[in-house]
Amino acid sequence: IKKSIDKEDGYTYIYGPSGIGKSSLVSKIAKDYKEENVFDVFPIYCGLTTESDASINIIDAITSYLRKGLTEYEKDDTRSSLDEYKYVCQKYDDSKDTKTVLIIIDAIDQLSPDDYKNNLTFLPFKLHKKIRVLLSGVEADENEIKKNYPKLNKQQEYQKFHFLEIGGIS
Repeated sequence: IKKSIDKEDGYTYIYGPSGIGKSSLVSKIAKDYKEENVFDVFPIYCGLTTESDASINIIDAITSYLRKGLTEYEKDDTRSSLDEYKYVCQKYDDSKDTKTVLIIIDAIDQLSPDDYKNNLTFLPFKLHKKIRVLLSGVEADENEIKKNYPKLNKQQEYQKFHFLEIGGIS
């Protein structure tokens, strides 16, 4: 899992049956990275609060977290949440004062049905060198996600999903 996270080319998505220990594993990974001082870690546990049960709230939370690390930031109330997210991510990536951050979105299947059933298409198209994302959920239909994830124009990179299934010990 850590090898996948350390790559700069996409999302790491771990999945497996309910109760198998995905959240515990995610917590352990977060703790390890914090202790090793490799990344800043920003965990989001979907469904625990009304702020974490819809994709737009998650995007706003990530934007707010990243904004706190910026020394230079130009507020513009005309930007939509998604445009603000893109702006802040780029500023974060360009800043010499920011550290690579691992954003963890745990139990992504707990999002509102519209967000989750849209095959994670709310996720930003482009990640930046200083931003890594680890997702966890009960299920992951790799073919559906890949099929429905929007194709991007040639000027943007298509993000890869690294799917890792977590199984039990038999």
